[in-house]
Order: sequence, then C-alpha cells, then structure tokens
Amino acid sequence: MGLILVSLAGPVSAGSAAYTYDTLGRLTRVAYTNGAVIAYVYDAAGNRSSMAVTGAAAVAMKAAVPAPATTQRASPSATATATGIVEAATGTVRLPAVGEDPGIYGWNDRSEHLERALTATFIGDGHDRLLHVQGYAIDAADEVGLWLNGTLLGYLSEARDGTWGTPSLWLLPAALQIPAENAVTLAPRDASAVWGVTRLGLYAFGSVWGNQYGLPGGDLTHPDGIELHLGSDGRGQAAGYLIELAGWDANSDGEIAITLDDEPLVDLPRGGDRSWGAPYHLWLAPERLAPGDNRLLIGNRFGPLEPWGLRIDRVLPGDTALGDGLPDQATARQRHDALSVLLPPTKVPTELDLRFFDVTYGNELRVRLDGALQAPVALTGAGAWGLPWAIPLPAGLPAVLSVEHAGNSTNRNVWGLRIEGRR
Repeated sequence: MGLILVSLAGPVSAGSAAYTYDTLGRLTRVAYTNGAVIAYVYDAAGNRSSMAVTGAAAVAMKAAVPAPATTQRASPSATATATGIVEAATGTVRLPAVGEDPGIYGWNDRSEHLERALTATFIGDGHDRLLHVQGYAIDAADEVGLWLNGTLLGYLSEARDGTWGTPSLWLLPAALQIPAENAVTLAPRDASAVWGVTRLGLYAFGSVWGNQYGLPGGDLTHPDGIELHLGSDGRGQAAGYLIELAGWDANSDGEIAITLDDEPLVDLPRGGDRSWGAPYHLWLAPERLAPGDNRLLIGNRFGPLEPWGLRIDRVLPGDTALGDGLPDQATARQRHDALSVLLPPTKVPTELDLRFFDVTYGNELRVRLDGALQAPVALTGAGAWGLPWAIPLPAGLPAVLSVEHAGNSTNRNVWGLRIEGRR
C-alpha cells in the first residue's frame, strides 16, 4: 500500500510533526521531532484496530497546543509507489477556531487544488466537539468516508453531481480524541471519484444554526436545515442517545421537524415568536439505531424562507441520569427543577421503564405524558434510586414526557430521572 507524507509547518508543543497516510487517506503515523511517534493500524472494515505510542509521547503528547489564529493549508503532494503508480494527493487543513473555512477541497471542478483525500486537524481538549462540513458531488451514500484518528465514523450524505449536499454536523467524541493534534480524514472509497467538501468548522455544544433573520448575530446560513451524524463509536449502539436541544421561533405546531435516516421521528413542540423555546431531550433507544452512522435531519417544515433556529446543548448516552444535585454529575449537567423528554413513536404499544432518585415525600415529582398527569412516583429514600417505574406508551405516536419538582424553584432540589428502556 502506498504511503503519502505530509509535513505541517506550524510549531506544536510536542515538536513539529510529520503525518503519514495510506492510499485511502487514513492517518497511519504521526512522528514528532522530539521522538514521539503514534502509529495506527486498521482492520478489514476500515476501523482503527490499534494505536501504538512510542518515544517521548507519554509526557510530551499531553502538552497543550495553541490553536492557530487562521486556517493553514499544506500543498497537496503525491508519492510514487514501488510499481511507479502515482498515488492520490492528500491535502491538509487546520480547522478554524472560530467559524467555517470557506475553502473548497477535494477532487472536483471547484477545488483550488485537487485532492484525492483531505485531513483536517484540531487540538483535543478533552471535550466532545461537533465537526461542520458540507459535501459536493457525492453520488452514493457510502462514497466518501469520514475518519477521526483512524476510526471510521460514517459516510457523507449523497449530493448529486454538480450540487451541494445538506450541511452536516458530526459528533467527535472525546473518547476518540488524543490530548494533542487530532486528524479528521475525508476520502472516497474509489480514488478516482469526483467529490468535494467545504464549510469545515469545529464547534462546541451550545452553538446555533438556522435561518435567524431578525436576531442580532443569528445564523443565516442553514435555511434548509442541518444534519447531525452520530457515528459508529460504539456508545449509541449500547445505550442509545439523549440529545439536548432547543428551537428558535418555532411558533407553529410541527414547524421544526426531525427525521432519522429519512424516517419521520418527532417535531419540536411549539415555542414563541423570535425567541428560544424550552430545551428538550430527544431520546433515541438503542434498538432504533442502525449499526454505524445514524443521520438526523433537523429543519423547518415550511421551507427555506421561514425563520427558525436550532441549538444543540449536549449529546449524551441514552442511560445518562438527568436532574439536579446528582452525586455523579458535574454542575454543568444539572437541570434545576424540570425537564422534558421527546419520545419517538413505536410500532406497537410499549411500556417505558423509568427510575427516579431521592424522592422523599409524596408528590415531590409530577410526571406528565403529553400534559396528562400520571400516577404518583413511589418514594425512593434520600440519596437512593427507586425501582423501575413503568409508563405506558401508545403505538404510532410521538410523546412528550415531562418531570417537574414540586419544590421552590429558587432553591436546589435534589432529584433525578434515568430512562431504563422499553419493555
């Protein structure tokens, strides 16, 4: 297999680095001038199977690396194999610290430099991040793959020849990052394919997207919606997901719609005019997720001229405990006195098992399903989780589960909710 060597000119705290890629554009080796070396090995499915760190990396790789003020791009290069065949050129960019890189990359009629593969780098800081990207001329759903440090997360969505696809966000889990320079690699399965990407960016949770005209500083660049890809890192397949999000200017029922892999899922409940609605937790059960990449599409049902907005606050494993004063959660994860969960429809009637935490007096928690008050929650005792508490769900309809604490909203109220799954 041919190798492609690309060196970055910018200084890093572990020393300048030389990157080696295979013919699919996957990162195989990072060598620092201080002797630190990271080597990646891949299995037959294209996933990273192992990572070996040698040399001075045990200490040096933990050093903080400042993000560049501007996007840097290396010239594409090509390396001849032993048989004399010239392998694909690979370009390298640094993801901007703020906003999106407007450059067009890839192998297409719009790219400034032709690249068969592209690697976008960023510095890991121990937090989940969202990668923003928009594809061009991608003819098949499995044509252009996206890897994070060698782990295949999924494939960019289709976009017909000569057209741009829907802008997309990709969850980059902290568990797959390293505390130094990380590599997001984009490459087609067929090295001769025409493809492209643009609008590369790196975002933290709490960022907003949409068509927010009339809102100072609002986003105007996603009138047709945005995708959220939950890749094949293993978390979602085991526990599902809880996605905390909020909508802006959702002033009509069903205005902001969410689909999963092209199937209708739920709508955000109605909010107010030109204002942010209450945050909701969208629960995706593990049995609803397909192996590998799962694609949510979130957008305004009334078309690209309608004002709307989306804020994604967190993406959590589906069995994460929610509430306030929970002993195993950081303060930033607490939700003071109420929360609401969006439950996608099921094909048959089911029961949803819930557990509650620190319920110490009658009617301390009020549970509602689509506004209808449910039976009282049994006492659990102080600082303890109770037994599973079942709530029936009808078939074919989405639902909103809300939990409110009866205490004074100005004080801290210890309580918790965890979704155990369906029966």
